[in-house]
Amino acid sequence: MAYQLRIPAILLLFGCLACDDDTGKNAGNTGICTDLDGLQTCWNTGNTNNQGILPVSVNVNSGAGAFLLTAFVTGDAYPSVEAIRSPEGSRELYWDDWYTSDYNLTAGILPLGNEMMINWPIRAEDPALSAGRYTVNVAVIDTEGYYQLGKSVTYYTQVKQDDSFSSGTVQARIVYVDDLGDNATITGATEDAVAIWRAIWSTYGLTLSVDYDTRPEVDAAIPSMTEGSEDISEISATGTDADITVIICDTVGGTTQIYGESGGIPGTLVEGRQSAVALSWITNAGGDGTFSTNDIQVYGETLAHEVGHYMGLFHPVDFNGNRAQYWDALSDTDECNTTAACDASLGENNMYPYPVCIGFNNCLDQQSLSTGQAGVLHRYTGAL
Repeated sequence: MAYQLRIPAILLLFGCLACDDDTGKNAGNTGICTDLDGLQTCWNTGNTNNQGILPVSVNVNSGAGAFLLTAFVTGDAYPSVEAIRSPEGSRELYWDDWYTSDYNLTAGILPLGNEMMINWPIRAEDPALSAGRYTVNVAVIDTEGYYQLGKSVTYYTQVKQDDSFSSGTVQARIVYVDDLGDNATITGATEDAVAIWRAIWSTYGLTLSVDYDTRPEVDAAIPSMTEGSEDISEISATGTDADITVIICDTVGGTTQIYGESGGIPGTLVEGRQSAVALSWITNAGGDGTFSTNDIQVYGETLAHEVGHYMGLFHPVDFNGNRAQYWDALSDTDECNTTAACDASLGENNMYPYPVCIGFNNCLDQQSLSTGQAGVLHRYTGAL
């Protein structure tokens, strides 16, 4: 039976119950490991077995709160998660429960490119981690949808030794490309926007710590984060395994219609072609290219919004025309059905898909999060 992606991609995934087993030798987080501020990062490689699956072991100690798995393959091959099993053997996540659902939980089950990321647990209702060995079955398929046998996979497992989800610190690294770091108007507006971002998160127990950097050799036109680039990989490589890279650029994906874009839902903490969030200062400055008070408000909300994606949050609702088509997998965000109804009930939510404005300089504050949304942020492995 073929399952087709419901998002723009020409990929088929042929699923079967037999694919969710542990046949073959498990690869685990016993390779090269480092520890940084309560975050253990391990690197390893393995090959898919005779079912096109690489069972990856994630060793979890008592008191750990979450883990993040990042998998990389090369060529016309696409990794995705088929299942996650607990140390006790219970299946805690299965791809087919979400693949064709109207509710978005994680992009980790979708074979979208050469890089795959998944954070576990995601929501408060997902089972808390227990000490022992988790098994994450990573499938690799080709462009025709067939499982790839013996395919090499490079992967990183990251485990945070912190099971408190009421407070945490996120380390962000803001990088100006080209000569943008020399423009006082852009850097000043960005710092003002960061203050808004910090205030949004502080309400929900998250502390934002920010460092600034410049990469003048990188072009200010950043490609779509769904494609990524070697420049993005090199920028993120100069950070740490615990920070989120945010790139300030002229344009994202060759257009001024995109405020910002995340390199995944969730994104990774290690270097990769998609390992960053990119924001266009031009788009955030508005049609006149100058930062008004309203523009800076939207800029700050966009920073929180895009990094929210990177930490695992989806839009509470997405539309097809003026009708709602998809929702997030959280029970406390309204399951509205039209743009008018959703604007009214969710228009002030930070993860709403667009600013809700009356005129050019009268936009609703989009600074609220539901308890469930805040819980997703706290469970991201980079929230320490």
